[in-house]
Amino acid sequence: MSLKIYLLGQCKLSSNDLPLEWPSRPAQSTLSYLALNAGNSIHCEKLASLLWLESTEANARSYLRQALWRIRKAFDSTNLNWQGFLNTDDICISFNNTADFWLDAHTLLSPLEPASAQAEAYINLGNLEEGLSHLTKAFKLIQETGERCWEAELYRLQGKIYRLQGNDIEAEKTFHKAIEVAKYQNAKMWELWASIDLAKLLNQQARLDEAGETHAEIYGWFTEGFDTPDLVEARTILDDLSYNEPPVT
Repeated sequence: MSLKIYLLGQCKLSSNDLPLEWPSRPAQSTLSYLALNAGNSIHCEKLASLLWLESTEANARSYLRQALWRIRKAFDSTNLNWQGFLNTDDICISFNNTADFWLDAHTLLSPLEPASAQAEAYINLGNLEEGLSHLTKAFKLIQETGERCWEAELYRLQGKIYRLQGNDIEAEKTFHKAIEVAKYQNAKMWELWASIDLAKLLNQQARLDEAGETHAEIYGWFTEGFDTPDLVEARTILDDLSYNEPPVT
């Protein structure tokens, strides 16, 4: 690994396992932010304003240029090609997410998260076979690692694939499984999302009372955030079902 970035605990850099001195505190902040957001292009002016909130726009841009210059010099001092890590022009800058680097903060991310995101992306594109392939890999990871924080969401996505394939029986079973896992984990948002998909399926089958009862239970748990997209959709579904929640006793 040509570059290692340590942000947890004492911040430090190493190049080919040899210590690399942070060029300056502003350079440290700049490189840290870019590495944490690797693959995402950010406008230079926006980055400058984020890192130097109390400075004028002109000064912030100047400080950013100085920080980037120090990063380049530090990389050059150890024969690291900075252009392999930083993509920059006069307008935008990004850290190359395909570069040979390791960031300790990435170890805190669940390996199931990208698998889940990839599966959902393929589902939305209509490529159900590829989506199912990513879900299969994710379920295998659960068995290998015992990490189950995304399990309910994976079942929900699997249920969506069954529904899109026209297999409503398996879709319903899988949505119920997602809700069951979410309840066990007390993962209320996972439960809400699975409930939304189940309610849509039951509504399509004209099982309105069953859909309303199932959906109202989780919706009633929330006490705030009713203007967020997920709860707005949940409320819309209840309204479409013309379902009146039972009075609170």
